[in-house]
Amino acid sequence: MSIVERLREVPAGKTRLSVSDFEFHEIREDEWSEIATYEAEEAMFMRPDSDLRLVIPVAEQFDHDGDGEQTFELEYHLLEQRNTTTVRTYLDEDRIKQEEDYDENEITVDSDEAGTLTAFYVTDYPGEIEIEISAPRGEGSVSNIVFDEATPLLFSRDQNEDAPTVSGDDVLDYVVPRNWEVQIYIKATAPFALDAETIPDGEEDVDVYASNAIIDIPVKKAQERVPDLSAAVKRHIVSS
Repeated sequence: MSIVERLREVPAGKTRLSVSDFEFHEIREDEWSEIATYEAEEAMFMRPDSDLRLVIPVAEQFDHDGDGEQTFELEYHLLEQRNTTTVRTYLDEDRIKQEEDYDENEITVDSDEAGTLTAFYVTDYPGEIEIEISAPRGEGSVSNIVFDEATPLLFSRDQNEDAPTVSGDDVLDYVVPRNWEVQIYIKATAPFALDAETIPDGEEDVDVYASNAIIDIPVKKAQERVPDLSAAVKRHIVSS
């Protein structure tokens, strides 16, 4: 029986990977950088017949002096959202509500408390994003790209109406063996980030995350072990 035939017989439950499943990383300017990683505890299968959703914000930090209302100009153009909240702001670790009116690239905070203002916001600044399936790091550089798109196109579309999906040419393109990783990569000069700790040159003592980020990837998780699956997927990727 071939590995593909065995996979079709393995019981598996449908679920979705979300932001909280991933480990976050700081990106490097203008080169492909891993921003989020999920390590599979059991074999998984990407679901090309189901919609995914993906929005990653950029992040900036400012000093608020505690002297009432202050306005801060954002470096990158705001992209108003139908997929998520356009801007999420925190003063230190307290969330600050923003009005949904972005005629200007500004945010205003009225507080008598001094602190670090962190803004996570969606932009149409040029960038590229990929989802990869990768072998464990100690087993060589073996990976397969199942999704790629320009960030302005992806983030500007209504993903509820025009949802993206993963793509591949073979059943094994969608397989994530046990201990392999699902990785999200970004290439951009803007500071994309999923929490304060991974903002380039950010204030690491502030413990907040981008609650307006969306990572929603449909998968099926195998309920039984599949012998030799990792080796079969690796051979497939290398030979493709």
